[in-house]
Amino acid sequence: MRTTAQEHLAEHQLRDMLDRMALSRPDAILYLGDGANSGCRDEVDLFFSILRENRAKHGVPIFFAIGNHDYYDSRINDTPEL
Repeated sequence: MRTTAQEHLAEHQLRDMLDRMALSRPDAILYLGDGANSGCRDEVDLFFSILRENRAKHGVPIFFAIGNHDYYDSRINDTPEL
């Protein structure tokens, strides 16, 4: 579980991490689950939005494995392809 401070900074940290990874021009990025903390719809939507924005910005495909925290959101199967 994330602390309150981590929860507050999670969006910034994810954007920063993906931008820094893209600088090395990888063939792909593999995100190994738990992009969400509680799996709430708004949290999962924001996470996938950030992944989509990063792919569009850098052109690096991102593959995502569903973690147990992501699984809680019932819409995860309806999320459009990245």
